[in-house]
Amino acid sequence: MAVATAAQRNALLDDFLGHKETEILMFDEKTGGVKAMGNKIMMRNLREVSAYCLHAMKRARDVNMETANKLLEFANTAFSKGKQFPSIRAEKTH
Repeated sequence: MAVATAAQRNALLDDFLGHKETEILMFDEKTGGVKAMGNKIMMRNLREVSAYCLHAMKRARDVNMETANKLLEFANTAFSKGKQFPSIRAEKTH
């Protein structure tokens, strides 16, 4: 979901920057930061999607950390000292 939201934000940003009413006021070559003015509705939509995108990315980060912690907890419990990773042994043939 976070990736789809970021893709939508990038598409809206491209549309805004390419729009005939958009005027680039400042561009920072170091950071890639842009200050622009243009269509008010497009600017509002871009701000809203950007805020939602930031929220989605933070949520994805938190869910990933939670999943990683659960995996580590499981691994520490299931394969603690004295326990070995289960393996499949070949059948003996005579």
